[in-house]
Amino acid sequence: MFACVATTDDGRLAVLTAGRLTLYDLATGSAVVAVDVDGDRVVAIHGHLLVHGGDAARSALTLLATPGLSVAARLEVSAPTRLVTGAGRVAVVERGDEALIASGAGGAITLASLRPPALFDLAFGLEGDELLTFGPRGTEVWDVARRQPHRRLALELPDATVACGVTARSAALWIATDAPALTTLRLSDGRAVELALDAPPRRVRSDPRVAWLTAEVGSVTVAIDVSRGVVAPLPADLGPVVAVAPIGERSTACAVALDGGALRIVRLGESGAAEVVARREVAAVPPAAIAPAAIAPATPARRSVHEQLAALGLAPAAVAPQAAAVATRSHRGWRDELLAWTRAPVGPPPALGGSPLAELHRRLGHAPATWPMICALYGAWLEGDDAGLASARLADLAAPAEERWDAALGGVLAAGGVAIWRRGRARLAPAYGDYLDGRGPRAIERVGAAAPVAVAPPGGRYTLAVDGGLAGAVRALAAQLGELGFYAPRPGAPPALARARVEAWLRGWALATTAPLAGVATQPGECLIWLAAPAHATSPNAPPPWPHATAGSVTSAGRGI
Repeated sequence: MFACVATTDDGRLAVLTAGRLTLYDLATGSAVVAVDVDGDRVVAIHGHLLVHGGDAARSALTLLATPGLSVAARLEVSAPTRLVTGAGRVAVVERGDEALIASGAGGAITLASLRPPALFDLAFGLEGDELLTFGPRGTEVWDVARRQPHRRLALELPDATVACGVTARSAALWIATDAPALTTLRLSDGRAVELALDAPPRRVRSDPRVAWLTAEVGSVTVAIDVSRGVVAPLPADLGPVVAVAPIGERSTACAVALDGGALRIVRLGESGAAEVVARREVAAVPPAAIAPAAIAPATPARRSVHEQLAALGLAPAAVAPQAAAVATRSHRGWRDELLAWTRAPVGPPPALGGSPLAELHRRLGHAPATWPMICALYGAWLEGDDAGLASARLADLAAPAEERWDAALGGVLAAGGVAIWRRGRARLAPAYGDYLDGRGPRAIERVGAAAPVAVAPPGGRYTLAVDGGLAGAVRALAAQLGELGFYAPRPGAPPALARARVEAWLRGWALATTAPLAGVATQPGECLIWLAAPAHATSPNAPPPWPHATAGSVTSAGRGI
């Protein structure tokens, strides 16, 4: 089950999972209070907790006071937004083509535009109400109060960056790549220090207020003091670490793990020794009865490009879920990152930007519920789990998305042939697994041409009446489209049209085939071309004729198309 966590300045840990927000006291490890909320992300700002939720059409921001978790304010936004980060006293929210500053000052929620407008790939809160950002403008430090950049840094993340964060009292940036090392960059002068490890660090957890962080290095979870280069192994039975937080003086920190039904706290001190100081069963705290706060109107702002398109009935597809990773960069080690999440899915799956899995999610329509599901299905494929995943497990992973049960029981994943359901369990379809593994197609032949592309593959089904050699017609199509997939049923072999369609669609190719297409429904963006003899091309069940002229083809009237 997903868990989003946030640590407060007064020594508490907020855990949000499946619509339930629970507040724990880090000094004792005991639960303080729990409430049901509308959202799946939480950050600590201005002495409050800010919960973000919504869908592809609207968003909701809820401000809760601690420690009682009473609702202080609620703001409805009639557009999809993404919570980028919490930055001390404020949060950064992305709406359409701009980032906004969300403030909870005075117990009210306000959204304010940046000056100038900007978008960020990554953003981290620093001490002194500053914001460290990476994006199209480069690396900058913004003044949160003025909502303006006031310093540009000569820092650039390596292309192989898997994850990064701020540490050591906001003085340094840690960077994890595919290399067996952890790199820290001092923000004051860009000085880099590399700490060698036994394996690439994964599932790194940090807090900008302390110099300690935790990471999974191979099969071992370790705590690292980046200021002194201390690496301390954590107990093997600790469970997945979900947060690092300061305890009392900032020289002391703790690592917090959720281990099944138990909350465990490991104290990390000056000596570098790791000692389990608290282990508490998670109490079944009943949700508090809270009255909904009055819904405040959104602060007037200029309409974004997304909102202008929506007003014209041209709303873009929902944005894929994001994680604290470099989503716009190539992930050479994306399968390692995926497996780390699959084995301990505490929190949303990583973004895996640039990977075939992220591209598959984009082509499926960016539905929020399907991202954790296809991540889990491919993770099970990599683990060799032939039994598959229970539908209830898939729905649990996608909570609290409203469409999760539809997707978990089939939905778009079944319609596209992504997964195969049997007796309540789902397995990734072989064509998708082979594609994500990087293997070439098996059921189709790729046909390419040196001529420039003259026609973009139109979506839908078409009939091309072939008068003459079949090979010539396929080459003529390839000359138009640049490349395509070709499938012809083989005598004595089982029909493989379904797999052929998937293999072509995954690669963005049109599929030319001699197999009849009567009654076949296409996926969005799928182009199927039936290569038919002239006598069959005019049948009532034949798809409409291919609208572009090719050599060696005829229309139903016998004229060249």
